[in-house]
Formats: sequence, C-alpha cells, structure tokens
Amino acid sequence: MNESEGRPFGQPGVDLVSKDRMLALTDGVVAIAMTLLVLDIKLPGGLHGAELHQTLEEASVDDRATPANMGVWLSAW
Repeated sequence: MNESEGRPFGQPGVDLVSKDRMLALTDGVVAIAMTLLVLDIKLPGGLHGAELHQTLEEASVDDRATPANMGVWLSAW
C-alpha cells in the first residue's frame, strides 16, 4: 500500500488513539446516553404552538455556552 492510500487498519505497532483514551471516551458516551434514557422529561400540559416555542426559548441555554463548554473539555482531553 502506498502513502496516498493511507495506512490499513490493524497495522501492528501503530495506534491512532491510545486504548485508555478510547475507553474513557466510550465510557463518557455511554454515561451520557444512560443519563438521557433515565431522565423522565415531560412537557407542561396545555402548551401548543407559540406558547410552547416561547417556553422552550426561555429554558434554552445561551448559544455561546455549548461551544465554550466543548472547548474546555477538548482542551482538557
């Protein structure tokens, strides 16, 4: 295989990501998924259309918070 085709998966002695980091990432993804499955999120009754949209906007997180949070986590990882 030449350089332009890239490295085949499973080449001995070369890891793209260490096993420990991959296990930690997998543990985090599973923990988040399990948390979301356990949470019982119910919308308040009687909200439809514009009222529901307004309520969700009031409860939403600032648009800058998510990228900032991801930046902090990625720099620590």
